[in-house]
Amino acid sequence: MSNSADKLEEAQKICFVVMGFGEKVDYASGRTLDLDATFDAIIKPACEELNYKCIRADEIHHSGVIDLKMYKMLLEADLVIADISTSNPNAIYEVGIRHALKRKATILMKEDKCKFYFDLDHISTITYEHLEKDIGNREAIRVKQQLKDKINSIDYDDEEPDSPVYTFLPNLKSPIVSDAEMSELIEEMEEDDDLYFELKERLSASVKDSEHSEAVNIIEELLKIRPDDDYLLQQLALHTYKSKKPDKKTALISGSNIIRKLDPENSNNPETTGIAGAIFKRLFDESESHDDIDRAIRYYRRGFILKKDYYNGENLANCYKIKSNALDSEEDKIFFKRLAQETSKEVMSRVKEVLDSENFNERKDKRWVYATAASIYDYLGEEFEFKRFETLFLEEEPAQWEKDTFYENLKH
Repeated sequence: MSNSADKLEEAQKICFVVMGFGEKVDYASGRTLDLDATFDAIIKPACEELNYKCIRADEIHHSGVIDLKMYKMLLEADLVIADISTSNPNAIYEVGIRHALKRKATILMKEDKCKFYFDLDHISTITYEHLEKDIGNREAIRVKQQLKDKINSIDYDDEEPDSPVYTFLPNLKSPIVSDAEMSELIEEMEEDDDLYFELKERLSASVKDSEHSEAVNIIEELLKIRPDDDYLLQQLALHTYKSKKPDKKTALISGSNIIRKLDPENSNNPETTGIAGAIFKRLFDESESHDDIDRAIRYYRRGFILKKDYYNGENLANCYKIKSNALDSEEDKIFFKRLAQETSKEVMSRVKEVLDSENFNERKDKRWVYATAASIYDYLGEEFEFKRFETLFLEEEPAQWEKDTFYENLKH
């Protein structure tokens, strides 16, 4: 442990966590990972149980660049844990800075399906598995223990480096930061993180209570902390149109203007295309304009091709049905009805894979899997299976707005 950190706080070492905030897309696989779940379920409890003060970095700090505070923390933190899932370039760059500044005590983590795009294969890395957006309880327990074992294995008195830079250039010397600077820096970064997570908790409560207008206000506050964060912009668009304020159509148009900032026409983020599709599907209900339903189809189809997930797929099939019902030509009606049937079969195949997966009961999105299965069985006219999955969906105690969304889709 460095002398400056010893003086700063005798009983507690500092762990600086380098990773993104919120939900991020791994573009190689099209999956969405909730990095906050990784931090909350694995990294933070592992560090705190070993008496480390855990301070988390954002992938890009407020100014949009890696700033002085980041460099100081990468230099002086006793331990750096970097989650490089989704091949986050900022996180990987910060790992390089840490390796250049510090001889040892740098731990890499990544989700097991994420690929390396840099020469990091030779560095010991802890891997873990996401179940879509979240982490199962058994996996969290397993990886937390693995991380604790890794931290406990660090011998701060041993000069043997784990940094490849100091391995090949052993005579390098690390610079230092003064005690006063380090103390001020830690306090400032803790305040940032505390405010972020306080707002996230309030946002979760508002969403659970279907308070969409309140959710919009909280997201706008979060965007002041993390401006232009894709996930927050997605959520702002979602809850703006869900709020129906000042009226349904105006809210939908406002939501479409927000999601347009993320360029859904060209986006490789299935969350972005899914929200854009939802907005224009509902705009069609208001306008009956074929341009709106065609845009919804375009967005959902792009998301389904990217991710092959049940959410984009079910809604794509739904939009094909809506398009079929809105057409005059019998030939065109049959064409889009067939597209709806084929897409529904493909989605049902995916849903069955998810239902049969080993860790299904640990997934936090079970209610949406059940809702998708119910919707498809309803479309296929299988009343018994529809009722079974509708019951399973309701037993998950979805929020009122989630139930409203489910039954709204059934009406189509």
